Formats: sequence, structure tokens, C-alpha cells
Amino acid sequence: MKNNLAKADYFVVTLKGLTGSIPFVIFAFMYQPSVPIIYNELNKKTTSSMRKVLIFGSVVVVSLYILAAIFGYLGIISQPALLDTLISKSNILEVNYDNWAFNIAVLGLLFTVIAAVPICLLPAKDDFETVVFGEKKMTTCQNLIVTVSFSMVCWVLAISIPNISDIISILGCTTNPLSGFIFPIVFFLKIYKDEENKSKRLYTEIVLCWITLVFIILVSLMSFVLFVLGKVGISY
Repeated sequence: MKNNLAKADYFVVTLKGLTGSIPFVIFAFMYQPSVPIIYNELNKKTTSSMRKVLIFGSVVVVSLYILAAIFGYLGIISQPALLDTLISKSNILEVNYDNWAFNIAVLGLLFTVIAAVPICLLPAKDDFETVVFGEKKMTTCQNLIVTVSFSMVCWVLAISIPNISDIISILGCTTNPLSGFIFPIVFFLKIYKDEENKSKRLYTEIVLCWITLVFIILVSLMSFVLFVLGKVGISY
């Protein structure tokens, strides 16, 4: 481990690295569709309770992301072949690790992805139920058919895409910023546009919303443009 720490490159900041990693970060924090589901499960449905849940969940997830990234990088930094495979394939599952700890981690990642499928499909199923059935609820059989159908569509798309990192990059700089950050901020600003007797805290939140909105839009556009340039062979 000491040798790996010595070989590692720390804080290497490049334009390509930033524009490539920010879409992944945005993609990783796309839990907004699950917020209403979590809120409905709270015993005490208040803004403060929901804020505590989101803060606690975000801290735990960020900690796990950081630990996984650090140990994953340090674990293969002394093995150039594995590192080249990871960079070229952009898929951690295609790296042939010769360490039992990494194999367990890969199995854990696979279990996490499979276990998260029902939660990820739930918002889509709710919207489908509202559009197709209106106020009626789906029966157990209909629910099963819709769940299997959605899962099969996702599976077919997953095996048809040669490089999952390209899809994450595209979604991370297009639809995900829109649905996860830009639209919620626009709705917030619209709701409090004509609010009377604005407090200092509300003014601060409005300013932060504008700053975040401009930042997300600029970064998303820049990431998308640079991604397209890289795919057509134009270096930057």
C-alpha cells in the first residue's frame, strides 16, 4: 500500500478531467425522483425531517463514493495493465482483478445495481400508472407486467450500448441536470417570485439558486460540447 501511495498522482486537475467527471457526479446524485417516495414513507412528514434524511443520505453516499474511488485507484495503480484496461473500457466490471477483495467488491456492486432497479423503476411506474390508468390503481398482475416490461427495455438498452460511460456522460450533461437541478430551481424561483415580505434567508436561497442554475447550465453545455469534440476526434 505504501508503494501505491507513492506512485499515485494526486490533485491532477485538467479541463478534460473536469468536463468528463462532472457529468458522472451529476449522474450519481440523481436521487430527486425518489424524494417523493421517501417523503411518503416518513412517520413525521415535515421539511426539517426530510432535510435531515437527505443530508444524512448524501453524506453517507459521498463517503462511500470517496472510499471506493480511493481504494479502487490505489489497488490498481501498481498494475499498469489493469489501469489501462479500466481507462480503455470505462467499465470496472471488465477489469480482471487478481485480488479476492476486489472480486467481492465487484459482486457487491452487482448486487447494489440489481437491488436498486425497483426503486429506480418506481417513479416511472407511478407516472405510467397516472397517464394510462388515471385515478385507478394497477392490479398486481398489471404491476408485474409493467415492471418486467420496463426492466426488459432497460436490459436490452444496456446490452446494446458498447460503452456505458458515453451514456452516463450524455445523460449527466443533458437530461439529468435538467430534471435534477435546473427545473427544480426554476420552479422554486417561480413559486417565490411574487412572495411578499421575503426574509433574508429566502433572499439568500434565491441568490444561491441563481448561482447554481448558471453554473450547472454552463458546465453542462461545456461538457456536452467537449464530449462531442472528443468523439469526432478533435483534441482539446
